[in-house]
Formats: sequence, structure tokens, C-alpha cells
Amino acid sequence: MFPPEGSEGNRGYPLVKSGGTPIMSHILAGLVRPGGQVLIADLYWRQEPSPDYLALLGASAAIHLTHAGNEAAGLAVGLAPFYSAVSSQDEWDHFEGLFCRAVERFARDQPDDPEAEAFRARIRQWREGYRRWGRDTLGFGFYLYGKPSSTNPAA
Repeated sequence: MFPPEGSEGNRGYPLVKSGGTPIMSHILAGLVRPGGQVLIADLYWRQEPSPDYLALLGASAAIHLTHAGNEAAGLAVGLAPFYSAVSSQDEWDHFEGLFCRAVERFARDQPDDPEAEAFRARIRQWREGYRRWGRDTLGFGFYLYGKPSSTNPAA
């Protein structure tokens, strides 16, 4: 993906969007034109994750930032924070519930799949981990940044 051609001061996309805050902020800031916007959706830590939850995820705490850390990631690459919002607990429960349901249905509807039972066991472990740790630990946010224009750095 390369920025569209334009006049020297107007190269880049007017809006770029992605998931993943710290690395993507840096990449997307280079793709959006001055005066354009960057929209990023990413997970964040609502609280310090427990070692047991990290073990379930197979990850370290460094894979996510806090909500404030996600907001700051755009600032660190010269983007102006325009807006941010986080999902509600009901929205997060709904998302997790649909994810678990989809995997359970796949396992049910594919009885001959050699991985079906492993999928079923893993999603049940995931569901229990979400109830035990994830619900209070992990959140989801949207972050809208603006790239300053060359004539108005505050934009």
C-alpha cells in the first residue's frame, strides 16, 4: 500500500485505519497526508494482567498498553489526539459471547474434523479464562488522531 500521488504537500491518504496501536501509529502516520486522520482500534489493559491470564493467552504483558498508553502512542509519533472511546462491558461480553458461540458451532457442525474436539476444549478454556480474568482485565478502544497540516501544526 503506497500513498496516492498528489502535490508535494498533499501526498498520502486522507484517512487510514488499522488495529494495533504502538507500531501502527508510527506506520500510519507516514501514510496519511497532512491534515488527514488516523483511526486505530486496539485492545488495552484495564488492569495489570495476572500471570495465569497471561499464561492462558500465551503472551506477555507487553503485548498491550493501557488506554492512556494507546492514546499516547499517537502523540509519540506526532499525531494529535482527536477522540477516543472504549467498549462498554456489555459490548465486550457480547463480542466474547459471539466468538465462543462461533467456535462451539464450528466444532458441533464439523464432527469429522480431527481438530473439532481440540477447538471445543480450547474455547471452553478461553471462556472460563474470560470470566475469571479477561472480563476485568482486557478492554477494547478506538483512537482517532489527526496529522498536523504543514500550515497549522495544531490541527
